[in-house]
Amino acid sequence: MLPSQSRGNAKIGEVLSNFTMYPYEKNPWPGRLIWIAILAILIYFALNISSYFDPLSFCRIKIQSDIVRGEGSTIKSAVKYIKAESPSGYDVLCRYVDVIAEKRCVVGDKRIDPSVPDFPDGCYVRGTKTIYLLATKDKSSATIQKRASLILKFAGMSRAFWGER
Repeated sequence: MLPSQSRGNAKIGEVLSNFTMYPYEKNPWPGRLIWIAILAILIYFALNISSYFDPLSFCRIKIQSDIVRGEGSTIKSAVKYIKAESPSGYDVLCRYVDVIAEKRCVVGDKRIDPSVPDFPDGCYVRGTKTIYLLATKDKSSATIQKRASLILKFAGMSRAFWGER
C-alpha cells in the first residue's frame, strides 16, 4: 500500500493530479507560441528563397532566375528599389505581376505585346501576369535601376491589359 492510502489524508488521484513533471503543463501557451513563431519564420524564409515576399504589403512575386546566365538577386533588388522610389509603381507591380522570369522573349509568340517592336531587354506576356527579362550576370546598381524601370514599364502594360477586362 502507498503511504497516502494508509494514512487516509489524501487519495491517490489527488496526489497524482497535483504532481506535474513539466512546469509548462499548467499553461501550454508559451511553448506553443515559440513553435508557432519558429514555424512562421521558416515559412517566411521558404517563400523568400524563390520569390519576392513582402507580408506587410501582401505582395508575393515569383522569381524564375536563369541559373547559368542570370542573377535573380538583381530582380529582388530592383523590386526593393521600386518599393523605395515609387510606392504607386510598387502597388501596380504587386497587383498586376505574379512572375518575373529571366528568359528570352519569343518574337513569334502572339501573346507578346505588339506595341514593343523589338525586345532587347525583356517583354510582357499578354494574358498573363508574367514579365520576361533578359538574363544577365551583372550586379551593378545601373543594372538594378535598368531592371527596375523595365519592370515598372511592363507592370504598366499588365495593368493596361487587365484593366480592360
